[in-house]
Amino acid sequence: MESSIKKRNNCRLCNGGLEKMFSLAPTPPGDKYLPEKDFVKKEAKYPLNIVSCNKCGLLQLEHTVNPKILYRDYIYLTSNSLGLVEHFKKYAETSLEEIDIPEQSLVIDIGCNDGTLLNHFKTLGMKPLGIEPAKKCAEITRGKGIPVIEDFLNRDVVQKVSQEYGKAKIITANNVFANIDNLGETIRNIKDMLSPTGVFIFETGYMPDAIANNIFDNLYHEHLSYFSVGPLKSFFESEDMEIFDIKHLPTKGGSIRGMVQFKGEEKKISDSVKYQLDFEENMKIRDKKTFKGFYERIKKEGEEIKRTIKEIKSKGKIVAGYGASVGVTTMLYEWDMGGLIDFLIDDNQMRHNLLSPGLGLRVYPPTSLKEKKPEAVCIFAWRYSDPIINKNKEYIKEGGRFIVPFSNSDITKTY
Repeated sequence: MESSIKKRNNCRLCNGGLEKMFSLAPTPPGDKYLPEKDFVKKEAKYPLNIVSCNKCGLLQLEHTVNPKILYRDYIYLTSNSLGLVEHFKKYAETSLEEIDIPEQSLVIDIGCNDGTLLNHFKTLGMKPLGIEPAKKCAEITRGKGIPVIEDFLNRDVVQKVSQEYGKAKIITANNVFANIDNLGETIRNIKDMLSPTGVFIFETGYMPDAIANNIFDNLYHEHLSYFSVGPLKSFFESEDMEIFDIKHLPTKGGSIRGMVQFKGEEKKISDSVKYQLDFEENMKIRDKKTFKGFYERIKKEGEEIKRTIKEIKSKGKIVAGYGASVGVTTMLYEWDMGGLIDFLIDDNQMRHNLLSPGLGLRVYPPTSLKEKKPEAVCIFAWRYSDPIINKNKEYIKEGGRFIVPFSNSDITKTY
């Protein structure tokens, strides 16, 4: 019988030893929002222990949940995330400006989701191919006229690509590289699909930004690794590849986009790589005190938020939460707020009337602000608090208020 979880004793990048930094509260799979008929209150919970490699410094999860549990019924869509459609349009355009390849060159996106990025490459004259294990996402991508291999990246997929499509000039992996347990095997599969002069482009959350900006809601079971440039540079060099460019991006609270070629190929290594390495050194990103401070800020903010909400609840009032994402699950469990929030609100229609993982909080559309009249709304999707508040000013005019975690003052801020 296939195990649902396994514990790692060595680093995902370099096989070095691991040391525990801190632990968040165990949660069920964070994106498992379910219809009432399928809801399981005693959903299995898995640890969220955060460890660091003593050798290369990679921050990562100690445990790996079986990806079949996390992804087969995956319901997150790129196109539903604020700003990502335009972000990926610019991504495709700038990539082709920097990498001179002929029209109708093969571009592969690993974990292509709903095909947003590939569709932009297709519009720009490239030949797109998606690799995507989630059935619904694969169907949406095919609906855009883009072929998809519906599977996780493995040797069978590599062979199919080789036989039916040939070598790719560009392979991308966006917000997915951090989700892979066996990164060595993955990069070797990528190398086998990549043209000798081809480029691998990855985009992933940037761990130093997560720490600086208190983004602990990016810590969940799908995200196995929390990258900085130092560990990645060493990893690619061990695989006879090299990072030749790094872009520091604002997306998802702070990300990096790296461009990688086979070692010794024609593209000059940009100064951006050294700049980012120096930045990480100055930030003391491998210092235990850095991680300890991060976790202490998380705990302090949770206590402030709970104090505010308990005061409202003590008067018999309704409190809602805004956001129904995988990261919201982390926040609800770490701050032990399942019994304090009456329901959730989300803009994504695919989430409406579903129940949150393990806690069973029902998800409603924003119109519920007018219908249910909560006294206050805690914006769990706190990085998008400005557009959320701007869209719901009528709720404030009618006497409601928003509670925003991690506001500029670094304490709870209410509107």
